[in-house]
Amino acid sequence: MRRIAVVLGLLAGCARAPHPSPYVPPETQYSTGSTLLAAGGLVAASVGAQVAQDPRASRTAQTAGTAALGAGVGMMAASLLDAIEVQKEREKWIKLTRAFYHHYYGYDPIETPERPAPPPIPEVPFNFREPSEDDEP
Repeated sequence: MRRIAVVLGLLAGCARAPHPSPYVPPETQYSTGSTLLAAGGLVAASVGAQVAQDPRASRTAQTAGTAALGAGVGMMAASLLDAIEVQKEREKWIKLTRAFYHHYYGYDPIETPERPAPPPIPEVPFNFREPSEDDEP
């Protein structure tokens, strides 16, 4: 029991710590649970493969070893899927951060197309009255 606690403590110590910056969202960081899931899957797959390939083991033990191998591979696949999702979130966050910095500190990343100049303002003639003979110049 003490060995299991030491192994789990070492695995938890090897897991990635949270980012020190509060501006980095937690969904862009790998989780400790996913790391432990991958480690458990690796152990289960290796033990299952050893038991499944042992020629002295009974049929039931070999079947259980094959099942443990499959479960271990499934655990590693689940951890891999989580890592892929984290990578997608990380790429979205990096793109958003770069767009912000380019917009705030540099050029505008959204290029506006050249628009034609508006038509000139038409000249409206004044409507003068016809000079009559009674008006003085």
